[in-house]
Amino acid sequence: MTYENKISIVVPTYHRPEGLSKTLESLRAQDFTELPIEIVVADNNPGGDELCLVSEFANSAPMAVKYVHAKVPGVSNARNAAMEQATGRYIAFLDDDQYAAPNWLSALYAVLTENACCAVFCKTLACVDESSPHSLFLKQFFSRDRPDLGTGVIDRFFGAGNSLIDRGAILMPKPAFNPAMNETGGEDDILFDNFRKQGGLMGWSKETQVFEDIPAKRQTAKYIRVRSFAFGQGPTRMNVDLGPFNLLGIVKWMSIGAVQFVLFAPIAALCRYLKPRLYLHYLSKASAGAGKVLWQKPFRPKLYGAGAS
Repeated sequence: MTYENKISIVVPTYHRPEGLSKTLESLRAQDFTELPIEIVVADNNPGGDELCLVSEFANSAPMAVKYVHAKVPGVSNARNAAMEQATGRYIAFLDDDQYAAPNWLSALYAVLTENACCAVFCKTLACVDESSPHSLFLKQFFSRDRPDLGTGVIDRFFGAGNSLIDRGAILMPKPAFNPAMNETGGEDDILFDNFRKQGGLMGWSKETQVFEDIPAKRQTAKYIRVRSFAFGQGPTRMNVDLGPFNLLGIVKWMSIGAVQFVLFAPIAALCRYLKPRLYLHYLSKASAGAGKVLWQKPFRPKLYGAGAS
């Protein structure tokens, strides 16, 4: 398929008008001038509540803005609907709880083109309640910050939120994001693993950053437990979902998870009463271990779309 030589920025949104407005304003402020830009907002709320907000922004934006109503909730549905309407060769992803530094697109595009990468990432810094006794842990837990990585080609990939891909340099699956992952997440792992299997290069820029506002309801022990459990399922699930079925890989990660849970669950229980500041840290580790063991479909938490708790 032939695409226009421009960047399409995909912004999926679901019940976050204030966050979406902040996201769009950060895109208005981008200093990128190399190629034309279009913004494609995929409203994943069945009621289509953000049409007015997006239309108002489009009236004053310096770039083209499209509104897409992805009526059926789900993270894959939203991104796929936006990508169907995006006309650019390059696709940038920014979520509706994120806002980008002014040089975000410039820095990612430079790494992408200079290194012939198919996908590029940068750090995401979480903004949490600074008055919380767990603020340091929460920042680390929700942030994507890798000071060990330099600008250039890297040997791993990250999540789609806060990334730039070149769909003209790689064979894109159809649909790009697996709808089976609508509520559990992991759809971006499948996509980027597909890129890697095709020989695509991944890149990192340490020259820019994105900020992410973490809502209060996610800064709780309950959410940390569920999110860590879901993350823990990832390594085991990849031996099933990404194919071919790898029994040895499944046994390996289930064994690692069992050891983690047995080691960290008692420590978490003690810290809850004796060392409260360390409680979430060990709760996260124990929950991730449990996720590696209980990776099967009935145990998969619903973190996105209509199933999100």
